[in-house]
Amino acid sequence: MKILTIFSMVMVLHAVDFNTNFSGHTWSEWDETKKDSFISGFLSSQVILDQHLKEAIRYDKAGNPYWQKPFVVVMYEKDLSEYTSVKVGFDVPELRHRIDVFYDEDTNLSILVADAIRIVCLRADGDIERADWFVFQSRQRRGDK
Repeated sequence: MKILTIFSMVMVLHAVDFNTNFSGHTWSEWDETKKDSFISGFLSSQVILDQHLKEAIRYDKAGNPYWQKPFVVVMYEKDLSEYTSVKVGFDVPELRHRIDVFYDEDTNLSILVADAIRIVCLRADGDIERADWFVFQSRQRRGDK
């Protein structure tokens, strides 16, 4: 049982590392089905992370009337919420279309897909200034201007 747990953790860590390196160049090579599958998996992971976070908060808070969320948890919740859009919701084709439009601009092709999802969701919800800041940060990180 212990070996199975270790093996599954190694596989998850490998998959996480692999999936974080997709850029717009990779995105433009995918067909619609693969793009939709990626978005569905990404959004599902966000929902699961949110559920785990709420469970951990509920566990820590249990029985302590003076408990307050640590600042790190508040920031993590805010960060997590930027990867989903109130306006777009879980409409995978709509989100795919918005990401396609984002990558139509050649200067955005070096930006990672996870960052593009965040930027597109922020723009959809009207937080243009923050989205543009992430575009700038992502380009700097990737060495673009």
